[in-house]
Amino acid sequence: MKPKQIRVCSLALAFVAAILPPSAICADAIAPTIIVDQSHNYPRLTWTNVPGQVYDLLTSGELVLGKWSPLVTLTADSKTATWTDEAQPAQSLFYYLSARADTNWASKLQLALDRGRKSSGAIGAAAVVISSNGVWQGTSGFSNPKTRNSIQPQMRFGIGSITKTFTTALIIQLVEEGKLGMEDPLGKWLPDYPNITNTITVRQLLSHTSGVYNFTENSRYWPMVSKTNKLYLPEETLTLVRSWNFLPGKGYSYSNTGFVLLGMVAEAVTKNTVAAEIRRRFLDPLQLRETYLGAAEPESGDRAHPFSANYTGSVLDVSDRPWLPEWSVAWSAGAMVSTANDLAHWIQALYGGSVLKPESLNEMTKWTSLSGSTYGLGTVRMTSSKGEFWGHEGEITGYLASGAYSPTRQVTVIVLINQDNSDSVAIWNGLVNAL
Repeated sequence: MKPKQIRVCSLALAFVAAILPPSAICADAIAPTIIVDQSHNYPRLTWTNVPGQVYDLLTSGELVLGKWSPLVTLTADSKTATWTDEAQPAQSLFYYLSARADTNWASKLQLALDRGRKSSGAIGAAAVVISSNGVWQGTSGFSNPKTRNSIQPQMRFGIGSITKTFTTALIIQLVEEGKLGMEDPLGKWLPDYPNITNTITVRQLLSHTSGVYNFTENSRYWPMVSKTNKLYLPEETLTLVRSWNFLPGKGYSYSNTGFVLLGMVAEAVTKNTVAAEIRRRFLDPLQLRETYLGAAEPESGDRAHPFSANYTGSVLDVSDRPWLPEWSVAWSAGAMVSTANDLAHWIQALYGGSVLKPESLNEMTKWTSLSGSTYGLGTVRMTSSKGEFWGHEGEITGYLASGAYSPTRQVTVIVLINQDNSDSVAIWNGLVNAL
């Protein structure tokens, strides 16, 4: 077979040409030309997207035959495609991009993503699947339809209540370290607050069996988070709490308030901020460089243009709306920002057993009988055509998210949408069905 020329981009942002047999990387591959955007701290590779083509991105620390490792498989419905590698700071990495036709795994997932996005009426979506086939990432639709700016893999989305998986992991690690007890009453760590009984336990907060009122149901919530550039402290958020729904442990009621209280407990135990602890324990060790706690850490990267129906009932572009009030109120209950790729690797690590001890993961996935056996500790039990998945769903103004892991298949599926009145779960199920 005649060797073909490929282009390899180094982190030094200089092109290196090499001649290698295609079979060493991808049989019958025709490598597209890569353009490198040098205005970013990390390499952003851009190329022309051809419908029906599947792109395999490989990486290597040296230009040696047989040293290439698969990084990600990408498909998209846009005219151009991009990949930003924010997880690898090493200056010795090289990249190889090959294009191929594919009628199986990747193309089936892209078709499911496109169909799901269109049928749900979503403006744009990003998705990642991690399986035995590797890592696939797909995008569909627009970040901004007016400018025809397509969704790209490096774009950040608000992940809403999937934030609760980070808060839960933080709390459980503190339990593992003996610094906190699952049965500790709230009064051991926090002062009294109106309408919040201090006998609520950590476990009841994690499982939504505390009975504490959900502050987002208060009619004062939307006027409060619509104030311009107001950064709220957790104590101010708690002023939205009304009388409890039931006595602790006597029922199930989903409550964002519970996870704000858990964030406050974590800070009382560690004498550090929730943002700093999540970064130190999870984001940095797992190299999740595209993820941060909104309103608590500096905004970074390209955020997908948000669209919302929360205010008038019709879908509006809310990219100019002040985000600080709502995100600071959401805090440890719902203010994390991430990419589909980062979030997939987080869910895979958490539920795949790389973050917590096996006995702790077992505790997380003991489904609360009061919830109808669908909620554990900061974790939703999701059923599908391919069996049981563990994860969470999330919503915050302008964004929807669904992410979960199959313990039997060791598969992770993530969907992020830049429109809050769409249906990320339906798209997620479509991808699961296509596996």
